[in-house]
Amino acid sequence: LGASADPSLGSHYIAGPGRLVRQVRDLLLARGIKRISGRLLLDMAGFPPPYYSEHWPDEDLDHYYAVPVSGFSLADNYADLYLYDEGEGLGVDLQLAGLPLPYQKEFSRGATNRLDLSLNPKLHSLMLAGSVRVGRQGTYLRQPLSDPPAFAAHWLSEGLRGYGIPLEKTPQVVYGTEPMRGLDTIGFYRSLAADTLARITNFRSANGYAEALAYVLNDPQDRASGQPVAMRRFWQERLGLTDASFFPQDGSGLSPTGGLTSEALTRILADLWANPKVRRSFLASLPRAGVEGTVRSLDVPSEITAYLKSGSMRGVRGYAGYVQRDEKWYSVVYIANGSIVPEDVRSTFTRLLTGLFTDRSMASPRVVKASSPAESSSSEKKVTRPSTKRRGKSRR
Repeated sequence: LGASADPSLGSHYIAGPGRLVRQVRDLLLARGIKRISGRLLLDMAGFPPPYYSEHWPDEDLDHYYAVPVSGFSLADNYADLYLYDEGEGLGVDLQLAGLPLPYQKEFSRGATNRLDLSLNPKLHSLMLAGSVRVGRQGTYLRQPLSDPPAFAAHWLSEGLRGYGIPLEKTPQVVYGTEPMRGLDTIGFYRSLAADTLARITNFRSANGYAEALAYVLNDPQDRASGQPVAMRRFWQERLGLTDASFFPQDGSGLSPTGGLTSEALTRILADLWANPKVRRSFLASLPRAGVEGTVRSLDVPSEITAYLKSGSMRGVRGYAGYVQRDEKWYSVVYIANGSIVPEDVRSTFTRLLTGLFTDRSMASPRVVKASSPAESSSSEKKVTRPSTKRRGKSRR
């Protein structure tokens, strides 16, 4: 099975997480294959081993939103653990992409959750070890996969075994620069459409999807760098952006060392709007503010309709997208940096939308009295009418 960096395999954000196993089963049965005397080989040609971006903060590592980047992802690269109290011990329900897998456990009660999930392929099982803190109502944990391709190969083998197609040997992950040759291709697995992947990315703030999409766009020799080389080069060359205004260090924006100005993002939004081939799909990927997605709790004036993407990290919060009023469309970018309070950022953004796009005056800002001198804060605001003319170089 060849890797393709599809982020939606077994994803929590789509229905039918076992679709890949079922399709592989159907392809085998169509060839009359009901037993495999060998093993499953997962061909990772063109993709390096999984890695964490060196630019991510240590505090984010091993959380479900900062999982390893890989050319073969499964279930957003984390397993679902449901822990519950059995009186004398702890019960565990472990699932990977909707499939319950055999496992062994060696853990105890503790003040915090510190777990490690590993593979024991010889026993066709997983090993769960560490300490857990379980409340009366049980605990749900999203446990990152340290080696997504290895877990995926195990998941596929166990899934086929469950469908009555046993594999006699342990699955293996193979890395190389060229795909395996001399093989008979029996079928293809197709990902969801690109606009659907983009919609999941923006609606759910799915970092794993963003990393995978930026990752697969890179040439094979650039993938091990962890940098979104192709994406960065594309926009810099297309719009004449400099490193000072546009220099992302990853696909998802987790890196605090990446750089982005409101001016650069405004130009990107205007360029996307000017391209009729992508405008509709990109607009559909953004959640409607006050209604859905990660901006459903954002208060926007009733006179406008806003489609926005939110983003945040320690000391930074922003919104970007498009606003419609009276059949006219505008691009909006708002970035707040420094010593910020999330509630103040949201209320200030609402005030700006009110002052810019309605006939009402902006309400007075909320005054917060600090007990000690606070760090200075800054914000960038940029509002433009999307142009119908293309600017910069055109590159396909």
